Order: sequence, then C-alpha cells, then structure tokens
Amino acid sequence: MFTSPVWQKIIDSSGYVTACFIDYQKAFDSVLLDLLFPKIAACGIRTFNARTLASEASIENLMVQARKIRYDVIGLTETRRHRPLNATFDTGEELFLGTCDSRGVGGVGVLVNTNLAMNIDSFEQLTTRIGRLRLRRCGSMPALTVFVAYAPTSSYDEDDDIESFYMGLEKFYREDHTFYKVIVGDFNAKIGPRRTPEELHIGTHGLQWNEKGERLSEFIMTTKTIHGNSQFQKPTSLRWTWESPGGEYHNEIDHIIVNRRYCLTDVGVVPKFYTGSDHRLLRARFFFPSQGEKAAKYRKRSPKPTINWISSPR
Repeated sequence: MFTSPVWQKIIDSSGYVTACFIDYQKAFDSVLLDLLFPKIAACGIRTFNARTLASEASIENLMVQARKIRYDVIGLTETRRHRPLNATFDTGEELFLGTCDSRGVGGVGVLVNTNLAMNIDSFEQLTTRIGRLRLRRCGSMPALTVFVAYAPTSSYDEDDDIESFYMGLEKFYREDHTFYKVIVGDFNAKIGPRRTPEELHIGTHGLQWNEKGERLSEFIMTTKTIHGNSQFQKPTSLRWTWESPGGEYHNEIDHIIVNRRYCLTDVGVVPKFYTGSDHRLLRARFFFPSQGEKAAKYRKRSPKPTINWISSPR
C-alpha cells in the first residue's frame, strides 16, 4: 500500500526547516496512482413508480423516505398531476414533476439531491410518458442525460400506443448526443436472462420474459444500449419491483438501461422504501470515469490510418 506524504521535512529544535527533500519512490507511486485510478464520479440513480404525486401529502411522504436513503437522482413515474411542479426544498433538493394526460394517466419527474443541484441544466417533460434530465459537467461529474420513461400498460392501452411510446423514446434518445446516457423507469415489461448468444445487450440474470419484454429488448438492441437489471445476480427477493394486490404475484417491470456498460457497477431494489405504492424503488450505482469522454473524442479526431499495400514488382 502506498503512503503519503511525498515531501519530507527536517525541522530543528527552534522550529525552522533545516532540510527538505523528496521521497522519489513515493512521488513515483503518487503519479502511478493518478494514472491507474483517474478521477471517477460516483453516482446513484434510482427509479420509482410513485403511483401518484398529485397531493402535498404524497410529496411529503416521498421526501421523508428519500432522505432515509442514499441517492443522487430518482426518476419518478406515474405522477398523475394535472399541473407541473418545480420545487426547491430548504435542504437543497430539487423536485421536477410533469403532468398526466387527459385521462389522468402518466406523468414523469425527477428528484435531484442537494449534491447535484448545481449540475442541473434542465428538465423537460417531452411527453406525458417521457422526461429528460440534463446534468452539466461540474467538477469530477461529467455531463449526463437521464431519461425517465413510463410505458403503457396492457390493461387498456392498444399496441399502437406502445409502438408510439417506443418510437418517441428512440427519437429523443438519438437526438441527445451526451456521452453518458441512462434510461430509467416503469416499462411494464418483463425481461428474463439472455436466451441466445446474439442477445449481448441482455445479461445472464433475470426472472422471466413476456411480450412487452420482447419489445423493450428490441429497443435496447436498436439503440445499442445495455439492460442493467440482468447484468447482476440477485436473489428473487431483491429482483421484483412490483407486487400484485394481496402479494400473490411479483414482477420485475422497472428497468435501468445505460449506453456504456463499464460505468454500471450494481442494480438492485431498496426493500425499505414505503410510500404506499405497489412498486419498489430500483437503484443503480454508476462510476463515470472523467477520461471516458476525452478518449472518445480523441478516437474521433484520430481515426486509425489505412494502409494500402502495393506489391512490389519482382
């Protein structure tokens, strides 16, 4: 293990520095550490279907629970609000809530913790089911875009609505050119473990598949993103995100999707987060290397040279 300080001082009895020299081995070790372990920004992104955030009491309940856990951003779905809300709390958190449709369905938003409040560039509700939070670069934290999505359910929504939702989400995703992008939300879809070697965008862990999971998988493959939930092995008790009335059925229908696999280090649920919703909060841990974006820009500026081999005459 490397220790510090690098500089060593010799002080006489009167308190004056009589000699000063550098421990070259420790100086070398310090530089080596900076090269091997560059500055990395840790970020905790969560997603939660609140079922409703239309009243002050429901918002207060959400804030009480949020202050009990560690998070940086919580994507919120099914707000069911008829008026948008942008609130800054005394403790520094910022809450953005969008509106639902004319039927009282949908609505998305985000809760940003105090430590990232200065990074907020904008939050836009693109549709009643899709929102976009943009965080600007600040300190070790790189620029980041977080999409919050709430897909139509299978109870009364037609297939056209589901297709329209995914077409819109793909459009907004492709229009955003941020290096790091994360998509979170309630997709009302079940994705199980990888079934074929071609499904590299899906991990090897999960509960089960359904038809809407197939459509979500198609979206992930088309956008060349990664399904986060299935990348990590968890017991069933830490996988399901929705519980049926009476607790008979449990499904994993809330999902984390990311465009760069190496930044994602863990995905799992937070069991003790009670607001009266039938969903559980899903958390993801990210580490964003500061050099990642720079390396990508360098590769674009410096493409690999092509060599035309010309056979010499014999």
